[in-house]
Amino acid sequence: MFIVVNIIPTGIGAQIGGFAGDSNPVNTLLEEISDIVVTNPNSVNAASLFSATKKTFYTEGYALDLFLSGKIFLKRKYNKIGIIIDKKAVSKKVHIINAINACKSVFGAYIKDIDITDKEVNAKVIKNHKNLFDGLIENKEELLKSANRLISKGCNAIAVFCVIENDYYNDDELYLNGKSPDPIGRIEAIISHYIVENTGLPSAHAPIFLEDYEKKIVDPRVAAEEIGYTYIPCVIRGLQHAPQYLKYYENNSISIDDVSCIIVPYNCFNGNWIKFLKRKDIPIIMVENNKTILDDKPLENLNIIKASNYLESIGIISCIKSGIDYKSVIRPFYSNISF
Repeated sequence: MFIVVNIIPTGIGAQIGGFAGDSNPVNTLLEEISDIVVTNPNSVNAASLFSATKKTFYTEGYALDLFLSGKIFLKRKYNKIGIIIDKKAVSKKVHIINAINACKSVFGAYIKDIDITDKEVNAKVIKNHKNLFDGLIENKEELLKSANRLISKGCNAIAVFCVIENDYYNDDELYLNGKSPDPIGRIEAIISHYIVENTGLPSAHAPIFLEDYEKKIVDPRVAAEEIGYTYIPCVIRGLQHAPQYLKYYENNSISIDDVSCIIVPYNCFNGNWIKFLKRKDIPIIMVENNKTILDDKPLENLNIIKASNYLESIGIISCIKSGIDYKSVIRPFYSNISF
């Protein structure tokens, strides 16, 4: 079995995959040459759109760190989705319920139950001491209370829809025009990480915004966010076939030992996934034209392969799959071997 891990972290301004599902074409190509593509929701979430198939293991970022460190296994199971709705979002009830019902009708998603938080979650975008986007959640425990109620009713995957307050209007405008990281990326990750860490179940988040605003033409990479009333459908579709996170091996589950290669943006080497990577020998393909706002340097003991772009990286992955030294394809002439 040939398994590729495709990582595009959220909130770091990746030129490809840092907007609204704009790396789906890359993921589709990876599906074509792989048996399984393990990826984080950010790389394929596109608001009302979603193109990944069952070949993609839609794996929340915190869980992906655990998978790469060898602490969990992934296995496809039948998901019964529970939905957490921030009490603050009640005024958007019509849009939310219509989106959920559309997912049931079109995707055939099994929505087991819905739970509205007892109190408003009060999630807000802030900036940290490095002037990078971060998040503050006043009533985080409300999310876990709702999650536990859903679990008690038989849910085994958790979708979270919270109101996100974002006062960084200028930065948001830059994002819509493709010139800045998504201001809400970090707080979305905080929310889903919290649920996964405390429940062990697959989870993903979609934001709710209370303010209506005039739609306008935006950067094509962000356009998926401008064609509907909510960002809900991609999360439900992703969780519909997301793998469960197992602490112990079961038949047909996969582990880091089964992974053939990892593909990442160029300067993105400071996350937990790389710090705790169990297999240091695994090929890591670094895509040079997918830069981020980070400036991380790869660790010296890793098996790094540089690719100019994703098209070249697909060729390198094909070489790995075929057992061909990729250098023989791009640099076919070697000096003679001497004895």
